[in-house]
Amino acid sequence: MPTATEVVAVEGGVVSVPADLALLHADFARVGDDLIARDEGGHVVVAEGFFAAGELPDLVAGGGVRLDGALVARLADDVSTIVAQAGANDAGEAIGAVETASGEVFATRPDGTRVRLEVGSEVFQGDIIETGSGGEVALVFVDGTSFSMADDARMVLDELIYDPESGAGSQTFSVLTGVFAFVSGEISANNPGEAEINTPVATIGIRGTSLVFSIASDGGLNVALQPDSDGTVGSVDITGAFGSFVLQEVGQVLSQAAPDTPPTVVSLDQPALFNLFGDELGRRVFQAAQEAQSRFLGRQQNDNGDDGEEGDENSGDGEQDGEGGDEDGEDESGGNQDSDAGEGENDLLEVVEGDVEGDEDDGDGDGDGDNVVPDGDGDDDDVAPDGDGDGDCEDSPVDLAESIVTGIGRV
Repeated sequence: MPTATEVVAVEGGVVSVPADLALLHADFARVGDDLIARDEGGHVVVAEGFFAAGELPDLVAGGGVRLDGALVARLADDVSTIVAQAGANDAGEAIGAVETASGEVFATRPDGTRVRLEVGSEVFQGDIIETGSGGEVALVFVDGTSFSMADDARMVLDELIYDPESGAGSQTFSVLTGVFAFVSGEISANNPGEAEINTPVATIGIRGTSLVFSIASDGGLNVALQPDSDGTVGSVDITGAFGSFVLQEVGQVLSQAAPDTPPTVVSLDQPALFNLFGDELGRRVFQAAQEAQSRFLGRQQNDNGDDGEEGDENSGDGEQDGEGGDEDGEDESGGNQDSDAGEGENDLLEVVEGDVEGDEDDGDGDGDGDNVVPDGDGDDDDVAPDGDGDGDCEDSPVDLAESIVTGIGRV
């Protein structure tokens, strides 16, 4: 059962949430102009008028943890925000694929569909990538960038734009919690300042290098510079409330115990460095990112070789593309078809709008095991009347929060 429910308002362009809400692990949903947030412990917060503000307000928790308003709206599957943020890849072109995966790994698409990720599954701009507590995944993007994550991690693929002919491009990712490794591809190597990772504590700017980093549930941040597989070392700029810090030597680590605590930069040997990331876990995540990029580059070389041979054989008719193509194309095309029980539904939103009374065995009260809450009014609109007799099918924020409190488990 939830232990607390609170209604808060937008003040000064921000929403201050109670300290007992685990903000970085919270689930979000939009109901009218209000934002509903709920954490694993059952704490529920209703941010009145969140979506009515001209500019979406940031969420700020105790200790200085801060979530960008647009990121929160994306996590709530707010369609208007997703459309407004759509960029060069809004036509559905994949920006990368899964190289390795183990345990529970899911992607929530911009249309709200939630799918289980497997090796070869494609990923798209706007996807929310999540792993379970034992899940691990390594992604490789079209420019050769690789990104791996584990330990109950959550990340949003905000934007990736890349021109393979010129090497120009940009990429932005947002991460919330977990252990991560990043290995630079063509974008960060050729476009200084155009590769960024946003965290609840600071922004990490990457200039052609590799790194391992983690974000704890309370916002604690660790970032460690590592060499690329060929031995080259770039640099990392980390900018937050306490200014900017630059890592440019292998083994340099920035550690920030909490968002409201000044960070420190130290140099560590590899055993001490990886101890910050769970030792074996950190090594495994970093190795997965390195190997993902290595396999990607190997496939590119093979494909280029096939194209060259085909071009020589067909120089008279102009067929230069070769028949080799992407050897993994067929495997990747069907890797993202498995979906979880939600079938793309926003479970938290269903709970807020649905009938939450009844048998709790399957989480939705109807005993059918689908964990989807029906509204019970027989009109197939999935919107339950509020029962207050005014015919508007709308509850007050407090009523909505109470419906969450009385009938739901973890989304």
